Order: sequence, then C-alpha cells, then structure tokens
Amino acid sequence: MAEKVAIFLDVENLSGWLKADGGEALLERANELGRVVVRRAYGDFSIASVSVRQPELNLLGFEFVHVYHPVKGKNSADIQIVVDVMEYLARIPDLEWVVLATGDSDFSPLFRRLRELGKSVVGVGPRSALSEAVKKSCNRFIYIDEELTSNGVSASMKTTQLREDALDLLERVLGKFPDGVSLSTLKNEMLEIDSAFDEHNLGFGGFMKFLQSAPEIVKLYQVKQTWHAKAEETGDKSNEITLTTTNSGSTLVEPTVDLYKRLLRKSSWRSCESSFLCDALKNLKERFPDGFTRSEEFEYLIEAFGHNRTRGELRSAIYLLYKTGYVIQQPQKQNDEHIFIADLPESERVMSKKIDAVLVNRLVQLCKLHNTSFIPELVTQLLTNSYNKEQLKVLITNNQIP
Repeated sequence: MAEKVAIFLDVENLSGWLKADGGEALLERANELGRVVVRRAYGDFSIASVSVRQPELNLLGFEFVHVYHPVKGKNSADIQIVVDVMEYLARIPDLEWVVLATGDSDFSPLFRRLRELGKSVVGVGPRSALSEAVKKSCNRFIYIDEELTSNGVSASMKTTQLREDALDLLERVLGKFPDGVSLSTLKNEMLEIDSAFDEHNLGFGGFMKFLQSAPEIVKLYQVKQTWHAKAEETGDKSNEITLTTTNSGSTLVEPTVDLYKRLLRKSSWRSCESSFLCDALKNLKERFPDGFTRSEEFEYLIEAFGHNRTRGELRSAIYLLYKTGYVIQQPQKQNDEHIFIADLPESERVMSKKIDAVLVNRLVQLCKLHNTSFIPELVTQLLTNSYNKEQLKVLITNNQIP
C-alpha cells in the first residue's frame, strides 16, 4: 500500500518559483513518495503576488489557508504551518511523509521533532547557507531550480558542478559496499549522506540512467531480478584502460579523459568560474583592505555568496584563490592565524588561464602518484582555454600561463 504524503506550501516565500510551474513540479515529486492526502497552501491572499497563484494551485488540488499578517514584514504562515503539521499527525497517525515547501524559513526544530516521531521529512527551498544547514535535518531536500543564478552562472554550468558532487557521493557510498549493493539501498545511502541528491536535477529520468552515465565509476549487474551496483575497478577492461611499458621497464596506465576526471575528483578537485573568483577577490579586497585570516575569508564568502554557493564550492574557491597567487600570505599573524591580502587579476581571461595552470599542475602530480601516463592531447579537453602545442608545453613544464 502506498505511503501517505502531506504537503504544506508557503506561497509567499515561494511565489517566484510557483510562477515557473513550481507547484506542478512539487506535486510530481511528492507523488513519487506515495499517495498525497494533504495539500495545503498558506499566505495572505490579499497580496497580489500570492492571490495570482490561486487558480493554478486550485487546479492542483490545494486547500487555501489565508494567513493575515498583523505586523508588516512578519510571515505568520510559519506558525500556522507548524500548528497544522502537528494537528494532521494526530488526525492521520499513519502519515509517513511530510513535505514542507517553506522557502528560506528555518523549520529545523520541526524537522527534528518529526524525525523523532518516525516521520520522513522533505524540505523545499533555495540553495543558501541556511538550506545547507537545514537539509541535515531532512530525509530529502529539494532545491528550487533557477534558470540563471544571481552571479551569472549558467544553468548548464551549475548542472556540471552538481553532477561532479553527485559522482563524488556515488564513489563514497560504493566504497562502503565492496561486494556490491542493490540500487534501492545505494540510493537510500546516498540520501542519508546528502538529502538534496536528486538525479532529476542532473537531467536524468531515473537513478538507473544516472548510474549508466558513469561507467568509469560503477558496474551494474543483476542478481535474479534485482539490479545491483559495485565500484568499477580501475584496471577493468570496460574502462578502456590499457597498460604501456616505458623504456625503463616501468608500467604505466594508459588514461582516458574519464580517468583524469576521476583522479581529480578523488583528490577533491573542483573548478570554479573565473568570473566568480574575480568577484570574490574584489569583494575581499574591499572588505579587508588591510588583510584577513582564513576564518574571516570563509565567513565573509558565505555571507556574500552563500545564497547560491555551497560550502564545498566556497572552500574550493579559497583553494584556487591561493593557488593562482591572488591571495597572498603575509609575514604577520593575528591571534596565531596567518594574515592574507587579496590582489586583483588583469582580467577574467587571465584568471581562467591561471585556473588551467593549477589544474595541469595538480593532474601532473596525480599521474605520478597513480603511475598514469600524462597525455597533453587528452588534458586539453579538461581546460577552459585553447592552447597550441608550444603554449601547452609552457603551461605543463613551467606551470605558467602562456
């Protein structure tokens, strides 16, 4: 029998998303969990941006709860939602899933209480520093998709970043099951670690499609009628990896672009757009003209960019700012912490070439560590800019931009 699902939707906080057919997408996702038995939409329906959403939500079967705000700027829907959630749990004891589409409101205490009661919780909201913290209290978290983020990152670029995160997560979980694992258990384990994982956000129609897109990482096989997965071995023929012998007699792995990507991913490499790094440097220089500590840098970047960047992305940005030479360590210290200052690049293009140089240097070291051939023609496919043979030679041998 299908599990029962309840949806509680804050229309005011999510009016922009609902305008882009967010309500239909939300209902579609909820139907994947089980049978939706409660659909409630909250807001002050005297507000134009809220009332205009009524017709479409009505067609989707939502019951409207008008919430008047006696004090301007205060969203009274938060309290009403909490009261209604607890009331419905009493009325429908076998309610299994509670979907709280509340935007950027912090319902962490409610999420935790629901999980204590044995209920499964789905949070819905924008990618932000708050949501990164809140999602840890959820079984699943749905990020609101945006066609273009506020700092100009294209949707396709963002999807690429998310896919790299998902592949990192996949490798991490597969490592826990050396003898293989069923696909249902694999996905549940991935959701336990990152409740926001969703193959649909990566452009895949299902979990199987996502796994099939990463043959260099995962091997799929059937046990009776059930599909299983296990980590793909690096030396497996299906990876199309061959071995070559050098003049000195040592054996090297003949790589592919996918193998290079895998080595970078395993070393926690994550690239960032040059435009974002330039913006970060400009902000740091303006905010801390006399220098900053590592902790001040991280806290400020969360404040400035945390609304659409994960902490992992920000840590990668800090690494690249240092490795490209634009964040420079000073001799003095503050409370036993090193002081750094920010310098600005000549242009975004120069920054992007610096990132290429850092990537090449990292990959050279990884190839040595893993006894893998370094083939420039393959490496160029991982770089942002185009280089001729002489320019690439300068990039590789001197770790300098040509």
